[in-house]
Amino acid sequence: MNETDKRLRELRAVLTETLPYELPLGFTNDNLFLSELKDDDLDDPQRKAVAQLRHSNSGYTKPFLFKINRSMRSRNTLAIIHPGQQLKIAKFLADFENTIIQACSRSTFSLRYPASTLKIYKKGSTSDVRKRWSLGLPDQQFGEIIETEYSPSFFAYKKYLLLNLFYSSNELVRLESRFSHLRTLDVSRCFFNIYTHSITWAQKEKDFSKKNSNQYSFEQQFDTVMQKANYNETAGIVVGPEVSRVFAEVILQRVDLELERSAKEKGLVSEKDYVVRRYVDDFHFFAKNVDTLNILEDLLSDGLEEYKLFLNVEKREELQRPFVTRISRVKHEVGQVCASLESALGQKIEISPDSRSAVSDAQKSGRKALDALRFLGGSERHAFVNSFSDVFTSIDRIIKQLDGLEVDGDHREKALEELFGRLKFTVRILFYLLSVDYRVPPLIRSAFLLERIVKLSKRFPQSERKAVKAHIAYELSQLLGSNYSDQSGPLPLEITNTFLIGLMVDPISFCEQSTAREVIENVLSGNHVGYFATLCALHYMNSVQPADLVHNDQLHEMAIRDAFCRATLKFLAGESCDLRINAEHYLVFCDFLSCKAVDQTMRWEAFRSKLGVTEISKAKFEELMVRLRHTNWSEPGHEFELLIKRLPPVYFA
Repeated sequence: MNETDKRLRELRAVLTETLPYELPLGFTNDNLFLSELKDDDLDDPQRKAVAQLRHSNSGYTKPFLFKINRSMRSRNTLAIIHPGQQLKIAKFLADFENTIIQACSRSTFSLRYPASTLKIYKKGSTSDVRKRWSLGLPDQQFGEIIETEYSPSFFAYKKYLLLNLFYSSNELVRLESRFSHLRTLDVSRCFFNIYTHSITWAQKEKDFSKKNSNQYSFEQQFDTVMQKANYNETAGIVVGPEVSRVFAEVILQRVDLELERSAKEKGLVSEKDYVVRRYVDDFHFFAKNVDTLNILEDLLSDGLEEYKLFLNVEKREELQRPFVTRISRVKHEVGQVCASLESALGQKIEISPDSRSAVSDAQKSGRKALDALRFLGGSERHAFVNSFSDVFTSIDRIIKQLDGLEVDGDHREKALEELFGRLKFTVRILFYLLSVDYRVPPLIRSAFLLERIVKLSKRFPQSERKAVKAHIAYELSQLLGSNYSDQSGPLPLEITNTFLIGLMVDPISFCEQSTAREVIENVLSGNHVGYFATLCALHYMNSVQPADLVHNDQLHEMAIRDAFCRATLKFLAGESCDLRINAEHYLVFCDFLSCKAVDQTMRWEAFRSKLGVTEISKAKFEELMVRLRHTNWSEPGHEFELLIKRLPPVYFA
C-alpha cells in the first residue's frame, strides 16, 4: 500500500461517518477530505495554518450542538464534531475496522450492524476510477462535489438499513406465524445516557476493565476519541454521526448476549421460546405468551442498568397477532392515496375543445386524493407523519411523469396550461407535507424535489416560468412565517434550510417577501447569532446584491451588511474565539473567511492576525480558504449546486 492509499483509507470516513444527516444545505466535508489527502500541494505558511486549525490540539474539543425538531412537542440535540477530531475518529475507524466488525457481529438479535467495510470503488467500476483514487483524485477540484464513485458509508450494514424495511420484510411475516405476541421497547435517551467507559465493560469484564483502564486497547481508544469529541464528557456521547451508532452498537451487542444468557438460565431458549430483534436501541420481543414477554423485559431492564441505561416504559407497545401497528396500517392507506395521486396527475393530457372548466378532471381527482391524505392525518397524526417518506417518493415519480407528458400538437397552449396547473398542484401537496411535518429530513427531500420542479418549469414560456418560481418563493415565505417565532438567539436549522431553499429557487423574489426580510434583518443586525445565522447571512450576501432589492433602502442594506461583517470579524479576533477547541468557532472562521461576498482585505487581515501567519499572500490565502471551507459558495444562478446527497438517517421519514 503506497502512502496515498494509506491516507485515503485513513480519511475516507470523514465523508460519511463523522457528520449527522441533519445539516445546513450545502454543508460538506469534501474539502476537509481532499485537503488532507492533497496536503503536499501546500507551501509552508499554508501548512502551518492548517496545522494550527486541525492538528495542534491533542486534547478535548467542544462539538457544535444544535437542536432539531423531532416531533410536534420534542426536540433533539445533534452535534457537529470539531473537524480536527473528526480526522482522528476517521483514522481510528480505519485502524480498528476489523475489530469493530467483530465486536458488532456477536449478537443474533441486531437488525442493523456494521458487517464489513465497503470498498473504495464499486464492483464493476473501471480501472480509471480506481486509478483516480490511488493518485489522490488529481482531477478533482476543490469546491466541487466529489463525482468519483465511492460508497455512501464506510461500513456495509446488515440486515436492514432502515427500520421500515424490517416491518415490510418476509422475516416479520415468519415471526408472526410462529409467535402470537409482540412487545416493543426502547432505551430512554440512549445516546445521552451512555457512559463512555462502559464500552470497556462491553468488551471485557467490568472488574478487569477497571484494573487495566490505562492499557492501550481498542475499547480504551474508542472511549478516548468519543470523550475528546464531546468536551471530555464521559456521561453521554454526541448524537447524529454514524460513529456514535457504531459505539452504541458495541455496547448493546453485549447487552443482547447478557439477555440471551440470563433468559437461558430461566429456561427460555432463543429462537425457540422467544425471538428478540433490536434496531439500534429499539427492542422487539416476540413470544407465545405475555409471561415470557414480562420475563424478557425484566431481564433486559436489569442488563441495561449495568451500563447505566434504562427502558422508556412509556413507549412500550403491545401487539397480538397479526402484528399490524398503527404506523403499518396508515402506511398502507397512504400508499393507496399515493397511487391515486400518481394516477391522476400523471395521466395523459387530453384537451377537449369544448371544455370550459378551469380545473381538469385530473386535477379534481388529485384534489380528492389530497383530501383523503389530510383526513388520514387528522385521525392518526403520529403514524401519518411516519408515512411521509412514501408521499415524497410519489411526488418524485409524479414530477418524472409530468416531465414526460406530451404537450405539443393542435392544442399546445391549453396543454401547457394543464401541465402548469398540475405542477402547481404538486407544489401544493409538497408544502402541505412541510406544514404538517416541519423537520430537517423533509426539508432536505423537498429541496431536491423543488430543484426538479424548477428544471421542469423551463418547458413553459418565460412568464409562466417566472410564475412557478415566484409561487414557490411565496409558499416558502408562508412556511417560514408559520414557523419563525424566536427572533433572537441561535437560528434553528429548520429556519436556516427553509431560507436557503428560498435562495436556491428565486433569491430576489423570496428575499422581498416580508418574512424572509424579517429573518435576514434579524440575522444581519445581530439578533440571531452562531454558525447557522452566519451561513444565512453569507448565502444571502452571495446571492442578492443591494441593488437587486427594488423595495428596499440600498443605503440601509449596505450599512447592515457592513455592520454584520465587522461584528463577525470582531468576534473572530477576540480571545473567546477558540478555533482549536470549539467546533462552531472553527466553522464560522473557515466559512466566513472563505466567502467572497465579504471584502477580501478584511478577510485576509483577520486570517493573518488570528493565526499569526503574516507571510501568506492574498492569492495563497484564497487558495487555502477553498480547502478550509465547509460550504462551496455558489455563483448567482447556480444555488441548487449546494445540494448534496447523503446516506439517510436511521429513522428516516
